[in-house]
Amino acid sequence: MKGSNLTEWEFFVWRHRGIGNLVLHFLSFSIFFIGLILLIKTHNWYLLICLPVSQLVGFMGHYIFEEGGVRSRDFVSPMTLYYLLKIFVYILLGKYKTVLDATTSKVKELPNGTLKDQIF
Repeated sequence: MKGSNLTEWEFFVWRHRGIGNLVLHFLSFSIFFIGLILLIKTHNWYLLICLPVSQLVGFMGHYIFEEGGVRSRDFVSPMTLYYLLKIFVYILLGKYKTVLDATTSKVKELPNGTLKDQIF
C-alpha cells in the first residue's frame, strides 16, 4: 500500500542488505558471543573489551558499506542481536533474498522511494 511505514524488522533488513555490511556484522556478532562465552568460562575480565569492539565492527559495516550510520538505539537494543540472528538464519536457509526483495518492494512504495530521511 502506498506510503506505508516499515516495521522495525523491515527497516533493519533494509539497513542490512549489502554483503560487505553483513560480513562485518557476522564478524561483530561472533566477537560479541565468543568474547562473552570466554569471559564466563575464564573469568578474564580483559575479555570485556570484546563487547565495544564488536559494536565498533558492526558500526564500520554501516559506515563503509551502507549509507548513513546506525541509530543510537540500535547500539543498545537486544532486538539488534535478535534481528541479526534472524538474518543469519535466513541466510543459512537461503531465504534472505526473498525477505530482502519483499522489503525492497515496500521501500519503493514509500512516497520518495527511499529511507534517507528515516535513518536516525
